[in-house]
Amino acid sequence: MIRYKEMIEEAKKKGLASEKAMWESVDDLDDMLCDMKREHPDKYWKFIRKQHGIMYGNHYDEQFARWDVEQMKPLGAYWTPAQIEEATKSQPHPAGTTVWDKYVAYNAFANDLHGVLPDDHILKAAHAFWFADKDWVGEGKIWRYMCINR
Repeated sequence: MIRYKEMIEEAKKKGLASEKAMWESVDDLDDMLCDMKREHPDKYWKFIRKQHGIMYGNHYDEQFARWDVEQMKPLGAYWTPAQIEEATKSQPHPAGTTVWDKYVAYNAFANDLHGVLPDDHILKAAHAFWFADKDWVGEGKIWRYMCINR
């Protein structure tokens, strides 16, 4: 049985893999994924998350960030993106860090430590863990962590 990837590679070797053909293929895959979403939602969302990570370099966009923060217990969104930007403007963040990466990371710590530590300590601890961890190699620590735990 031929695999999809092998078929694409063969078409590319033969010079048949045009942008138009690739977009037609993406449209067909999208239709198939709609069926998958309905029949196997867990598999669908795992796939979509993985694809988002590939396309966006393991960084959040607004849609995924808001969804993940809404799922956090007990508080959900303790801070808004604007509040986080203001509170962390003096902290250095790795190149490529999005406002949405910060939104998820700082709210994750707030959900875990609110009532245990004061807000300024939560912000410092979250920064140290998510954005200044010397042991972490690569980009998107918060994205990768949340992918494992969703």
